[in-house]
Amino acid sequence: LGEVGLGTLSPLARPELNAAAELASAVEQCSRSCLPYLAWSVPFLIRARQCVITARHAPDALSRDLQRINLAKYCSALPVVFFAMCHARVIPGISDLSIFTSEDFEVLWALAAIVNSAFSFIWDLVMDWGLLHLMPHKPGNFGLRPVLLYPQPPIVYYLAIVLNFIGRTLWSLRWSEQATIFLGAFFLSSVQQAAEVLRRCLWNVLRVEWQCICKGKCARNDKSFPV
Repeated sequence: LGEVGLGTLSPLARPELNAAAELASAVEQCSRSCLPYLAWSVPFLIRARQCVITARHAPDALSRDLQRINLAKYCSALPVVFFAMCHARVIPGISDLSIFTSEDFEVLWALAAIVNSAFSFIWDLVMDWGLLHLMPHKPGNFGLRPVLLYPQPPIVYYLAIVLNFIGRTLWSLRWSEQATIFLGAFFLSSVQQAAEVLRRCLWNVLRVEWQCICKGKCARNDKSFPV
């Protein structure tokens, strides 16, 4: 949504654009606008609102507390958006008039992104995939569930954990000078966005599996569920 907002504002800012240099200048100007970052934050605000409503109608205290933790997870993404906006809006040459410089906001952005990525990664494993629970497990299945619906070996699940971690931390490549030079800023951004789509597809596969297991236990009170 942030990219859509940025692309929408670009022609509105300079409707007479005819050259690539002017287009780049317009994109840079529009990147200082608050609107793309507001669009970026909309999905997190919607999910946060959903968590509030779900917690309000939770059937028990545990469900309510879990929704509040989920709310905190989505709220932890808002500082990432805010500091990214502040970093983009700092104008070089007059940053000495502000308390924080562009580098300061970049550090704050990185710290906020680390907290959000770690929070989201742990939530993926524990709550969305049902892994890392304190329960008996089969030998060689450390950290996994007793019930695994997908074919063995369990290395598939460990591979999914690693790929999910990589997808959650690809944003850190923006500080890699080698990656930026080799791929280019635009292509690097495209790779990161494509990787996020693939990570979400992988997340859905294991999320549906865990939901099937939970529904099977609730309905039949056993540890098997037909795929």
